[in-house]
Amino acid sequence: MLTDLERIGDHCSNIGIAIRMDHDELTEKHGMISKMEIEKEHDFDKYYGDYMDRFNM
Repeated sequence: MLTDLERIGDHCSNIGIAIRMDHDELTEKHGMISKMEIEKEHDFDKYYGDYMDRFNM
């Protein structure tokens, strides 16, 4: 079942990348993935810090 969920997640990611690339035709797929990973890490770090402060951990 976890394999099925991972495949669904991969397909959703591919759809999201295709939609974003449709707006910016000069961006290649791997460049878009790298950009998304950097944005995701930044968001995670921000939320992690906020929750650490909120719950005094």
